[in-house]
Amino acid sequence: MAMKKPIVEEKELYTIPETCRALGIDRRTLNRYTAAGSIRSHIRKADNRIVYFGEDIMRCYYTVA
Repeated sequence: MAMKKPIVEEKELYTIPETCRALGIDRRTLNRYTAAGSIRSHIRKADNRIVYFGEDIMRCYYTVA
């Protein structure tokens, strides 16, 4: 699946499924990018879920694409 240019707000938080949809990639690909350091994940303290900032999604797009 090829990455498409994401339409995200830089300061917003996005869940794993939202990040995958924004980048047009599979969840396993997102996990590989996170492990390789191409995108930074964060833990949302309210519910301990993994989230991504829009600015990190955009940085990943321009780094990997």
